[in-house]
Amino acid sequence: MITMAKKKPVKKKYTDEDVNTLIQKKLAKEREKKQHEVDEAKKLAKMNSEQKQKYELEKIQKEAAEARAELATYKMRDTASSMFKEQGITANDEALDLVTTSEADSTKTNVSKLVKFAELIKEETTKELTKGTTPRVTGKAQTITRDEIMQIVDPVERQQKIAENMSLFPEYK
Repeated sequence: MITMAKKKPVKKKYTDEDVNTLIQKKLAKEREKKQHEVDEAKKLAKMNSEQKQKYELEKIQKEAAEARAELATYKMRDTASSMFKEQGITANDEALDLVTTSEADSTKTNVSKLVKFAELIKEETTKELTKGTTPRVTGKAQTITRDEIMQIVDPVERQQKIAENMSLFPEYK
């Protein structure tokens, strides 16, 4: 007997409209990039050689400054990570992104603020976990005395209570 497997309908991840929207966004981004390149070329065409050199130099200086700032931010990220480790905190990428800037002073300030915040949360959690009343008696409470055990009439029950409370009967040890 041959059985035919039923095919489960494939669930679409994106609708046609979603795909069209994504494509339109991508095309718009590419058009914008292309337009920027065309504008740049027109701008360069209008300039004489000295102006072109000056413009190119400014452009390179701007890129270098951005690269230096990015490098400084990465270095500050490492510094922030070590500052957290000194405080006994393991910082994840999100925490490092939150506190890291390209300047040492602001990064240090941000790290100290976040450490204070973590300490505050830790203290409040500890207070919450420890609130309540302390038990008066620790361990197993003795609710029966030796005399009460000896007054039990049933011998089986009396022996069971003696076994449960051997500390009251050191002579049987």
